[in-house]
Order: sequence, then structure tokens, then C-alpha cells
Amino acid sequence: MDGGSLSAASRTLRTPLPTVSRRVSDLEAHLGAQLLVRTSRKLTLTEAGETFVARGASLTSSARPSVPREASITNRAAN
Repeated sequence: MDGGSLSAASRTLRTPLPTVSRRVSDLEAHLGAQLLVRTSRKLTLTEAGETFVARGASLTSSARPSVPREASITNRAAN
């Protein structure tokens, strides 16, 4: 939510705004929790939204393979 709006997210994702809005609504329905507070002026995360984003970031970072920098450089040099 770095862009602060669904319009910004739409532009970043290169996805139509109605699609982004529908996907957020679908996710909220699936989770049974409101993730965003939408007003005509701004978009903010609810407490549930903050928790969801934090857990998602944690899962994403822990899912990345941890390859030692030296191995990565060695593999590139060999190719």
C-alpha cells in the first residue's frame, strides 16, 4: 500500500482499477475481515490489514532462498 490508493496500485500493477478493487473485496470476504478503510480522500489499513501485510512480508522474506553471496557470484562467473 505504498502508493496510498487503489488507483496507484492499479497503475503499479498495470491492472484495471475495478479489478484491483474487486480483488481486495474478494480477499476481505475470504478472510472475513476488513483490511482497508476507504474514503474519498485516502486509503488506510485497518488493524487486521496491518497484521495481514506484516505476516505476508514475513512469509515472503522467509520463502526466499538464502544463498551465500559467494556461491551466487561463483555460479555467475561459471556461466
